[in-house]
Formats: sequence, structure tokens, C-alpha cells
Amino acid sequence: MELDQNTNATCCQPEPHEQQATSIDQPAALAIDPPSEAELRKLVTKAARASKYVDPELRRTFAQMAQQKDSVTPFRFLDLPSELRTRIYESLMLRKDPRMIPSICGRGKSDGTKPHKICLVNRQIRQEALSIFYGGNIFRAHIHRNDFSFFTSWLDLIGDANRKRLRTVHFALQDRWLCADGVLDLVRTLTRISGTEKLAFTIDTKDWVHNYSRAYNSVPREHVTNGKPIQKTFKMLERALILVQTLREAGDVSETKLRYEFRKWLDVKGYKCSGHTAPSVVHEKETEYYGFCSITGRETSQFNPISCDRGFSALYEEMRKAYGPHDTDSEEEIEEGLRG
Repeated sequence: MELDQNTNATCCQPEPHEQQATSIDQPAALAIDPPSEAELRKLVTKAARASKYVDPELRRTFAQMAQQKDSVTPFRFLDLPSELRTRIYESLMLRKDPRMIPSICGRGKSDGTKPHKICLVNRQIRQEALSIFYGGNIFRAHIHRNDFSFFTSWLDLIGDANRKRLRTVHFALQDRWLCADGVLDLVRTLTRISGTEKLAFTIDTKDWVHNYSRAYNSVPREHVTNGKPIQKTFKMLERALILVQTLREAGDVSETKLRYEFRKWLDVKGYKCSGHTAPSVVHEKETEYYGFCSITGRETSQFNPISCDRGFSALYEEMRKAYGPHDTDSEEEIEEGLRG
């Protein structure tokens, strides 16, 4: 009898693995928020590594929850009509205020010239979104000391496809000089923006008068305030744009062709070059002041050569590095042409 009692007592005791099974109850959070498949795998793997018994019913519960999660159909953005996708892109990327292109002088700091993160989803969405971003926004660049090189660098950064998408670009001129390298950079740059529909140049007259008066304190006041410097600057820009259009229509925007036409442009339009160390400053042949510079081959304390005259050698070296050895003009020929 005693043996039978001991046997019965032993048989009635739960097995060790059955005792452990009660320690892996279904978490209360599962009823609220079904776990992901990765979380389910992690839970089962953790239990298996701990040599713990996982109740079969709990396994089935996990499997059912995983199937329910997999059965949810994801939202396919590209299944939307193209017109609706365009409206979404416009709401994400377009704004009324111009987007500031980063400036070399820190003025007009970069403000949203990088596209939205939606462009990182896939290639098709990227192409559609970038067309809206570059084609629908106004891009504004502050031109300081007539240096268009930073704007050209930005064009290189965004690539050829996005350059063609540009439609509206505003240039805000900060200084009173237009130098030969500045105008040449401008012409070179604009020939590369083939899709642009609107180019706008703006000058803050208050800044213009202040900067002009401070730099040229010997210039009669009426030369600054009568508006002629601004008029002549805009006239030069207008003629530069005509040169850009001529190059585009000719279908040849090579560096050699560009410099050749620029040299002719200087002579025909009545401009000449002069400067301290090299002929790199453009102004009207019969005008000493009025918006370009006051250099007539003499030293002047009011003029800072670093701001306007980078020197022809530096300009030519910059061209050589940028465009390689395929340029055919010699340094002497180019220098002679820049003299007008």
C-alpha cells in the first residue's frame, strides 16, 4: 500500500517542463498590439536557447498573429493616378518664397535647396519629385563681387538632368562691379541651363548706393544717386543674355567658341578691359565710372584689386583645370582678345 501511495503521488506530480511552461504565458501586450514577425522569431528563439518549453497552443497563437500581419496589403503610392501624385509632390516641395542657393560670401545662406526625403524612396518617385522641385520653385543666388563660380559649382552638384529642369533663377547683385571674369562666368553658366524660362536680375538700390559711396568717396554724389550705374549694369547684363541666346541658337557652347564670341562681344558692344596686373576688368570704353569700376590704368586707394581683379593668369589656370587640354587658344591669343 505504501508503495502504491508513493507511486500515485509521484505520478500526480507535474513534469519539470510542464512547470516551466507556465512561466511563458502570453504577454498582455499581444492582445493590444500584435508583434512583428521579427519580434515573434526573437521570442521563440530566446525560449529555445534557454531550453524552455513553449506551449503548443502559444505557438499556434503566434503563428496566427503572424499570418494576420502578413495578410495586410501595403499601400502602394505608385498606384495613385499621376495627377494625384503631382499634387502630393507640390504640397511637399513647392513654396512661394525663393529657395536660397548657398553663397560663397555667406550672404543669403542656403535655405532648402536640397530635395525632400521622399526622393530617397525609389528611382521613379525620385524622377517625378525632382521635376516638381527644380521646375516649380524659384532659386535665388546672391552674387557677391561678381563671382558666379559658386553658382556654377551648385549646378555641377545637382547634375545635368536637374539643370535642365530649372525654370526660374533670380540673381541678386550685391556689388557695383562687373568684371570680365564675372561676365564670362555668367555667360558660361547660362548656356548650361537650357530649360530655364525666366532669369531675373535684382539690385537693392539702398545697398548699391551705400557700397558705391563707401568705396568711391571721391566720386561726385550725383554719379551714385542718379541711377546711371544701375542702368548701365543692367544694360551689360541684357547684352550678356543676348550673347547667351546667340550661343544656344548656334548649337555650339564649347569653351573655345564661348571665349571667341565673348572677345567679339567686348569689341562690338564698346567695352574694354583694364586693371592693375592684367586686363580683366570690363567697363565702357568712354566711361570711367558708372557701375563697372574706376580703373583706368592708374593706382587708386579706393579700389581693392582682390575684390575685382583676380588676374588673367588665375582666370586662365582656372579654365585650364576646368576644361582640360582640349582648348586650342594660346594664353597670348586669349589675353589679346580680352583686351578688346
